[in-house]
Amino acid sequence: MFQTLGRISSRHAAVVVATWLVVLVGSLLLAPPWADVAENGEFAFLPPEAPSRVAEERFTEAFDDTLASNVVLVVRRETSEAGLKKSDRLFIREILMPELREIAGLPPGQDAHDDSADHVVSRLHWFGAKATGSLFDSDDQQATLIVMQLTTEFLDQGNAQLIEALETRLEKIRRIPHKAEGEIPAGLDISFSGSATFGRDIIRESARSAQSTERWTVILVVVLLIIIYRAPLLAFIPLATVVVATATSLALLAVGAGQGWVTLFNGIETYVTVLLYGAGVDYCLFLIARYREELDTGATIEEAVSRTLERVGAALTASAGTVMCGIGMMVFAEFGKFRQAGIAITFGLAICLAASLTLTPALLRLFGRWAFWPNVARQYVTGPTGWIAPTDIPTRIAQANLLQRGWSRVGDLLTLRPFTWWLGSILVLVPFAVAGVFWFGHLSYGLLTELPDSAPCVEGAEALTAHFPAGESGLLNVLV
Repeated sequence: MFQTLGRISSRHAAVVVATWLVVLVGSLLLAPPWADVAENGEFAFLPPEAPSRVAEERFTEAFDDTLASNVVLVVRRETSEAGLKKSDRLFIREILMPELREIAGLPPGQDAHDDSADHVVSRLHWFGAKATGSLFDSDDQQATLIVMQLTTEFLDQGNAQLIEALETRLEKIRRIPHKAEGEIPAGLDISFSGSATFGRDIIRESARSAQSTERWTVILVVVLLIIIYRAPLLAFIPLATVVVATATSLALLAVGAGQGWVTLFNGIETYVTVLLYGAGVDYCLFLIARYREELDTGATIEEAVSRTLERVGAALTASAGTVMCGIGMMVFAEFGKFRQAGIAITFGLAICLAASLTLTPALLRLFGRWAFWPNVARQYVTGPTGWIAPTDIPTRIAQANLLQRGWSRVGDLLTLRPFTWWLGSILVLVPFAVAGVFWFGHLSYGLLTELPDSAPCVEGAEALTAHFPAGESGLLNVLV
């Protein structure tokens, strides 16, 4: 099979590359937006028998309401020992609450929707509420809470629009000129937190982290490939392969999710991208190393491509298959995100393997010996007639072949004293193993510690805990 694949990739390289481009463009055109097909929330991925899901279902049946997420505004005055002034409460009642009702889609003077199922905000809790108003004032009277109870989960992407509208409105209130009507009283501070705000911030920071991870992954791959091969075009071939494989995989996964064949969660694209970049570059390096060995034996470009696939294709497939089977075992997990990751990552690795076995050899065949530029001349002739003078520093370093000599020396030492090197390796690794066992249970479950200090929910949580118990914004509901 691999011999046939090698002949196709070497003799019909242009067709193979064109086929991959058609598949890539077609999948991108057919793929729906990722946000439209990825599942929101966190609790939806729990198994149906999880206690929290059972309790939530029974609560909804009994009270026709939801126990989802919230946005908590902390209005505080710390410049006065007496706490909040009458003017502060008047500002909240006359200016802030009408703004919040408008954002929540509530009629003037009304703090709850008659049918909350069709709205993101179901209810507003504040000191003006008759039943529970006093519960939202702090004991030191320096702060009061306004809680926007939502019908969505804290990691629902739909919360972002509401929270961004709230941010914009609060910023507008803060910018009102001094002495103007509706001005926020001097010394009064408004911060906001809550589980929905945390969810919005963690989704936003995750997206930024994904972009940063992908950017630095590309930079690292390019730098390492150029250092190893000292040939920009040869570094481009693995990079082009993994870019095409990753984009195609994500697009096809989106198509599958849109058709209901697979389910996806927001953030899984980061894991797929990073793993495919790592595995894909590894597969390509394996092929390129063997390809260079075939050229060194005097084979032509076409023969080298064909022999490379024939001799290492099975080993490469076995290596990738082992990883795919291992990660694929996550499909048996009860937690939905692990199960979805097992399917999506395994599918991406299969696409990446196919690209490595077809697209990479085809690109090597099309580039020919120019893939090794600026060392093209030495692939044709030896001696002083090459394009690069043998006396310049880069050529002398290349001819010294220090990297290969270094690994040859390591191999000789391992052969001469295998037990000594084995024991030395164990002694070097043991301290890390001991540290891993000792710190195995040292885990942090603090959600806010995962976010930067500048995140709005972190600043709001600090303002809240300065005047209220730490769990005030995330109460534990007991259903009897």
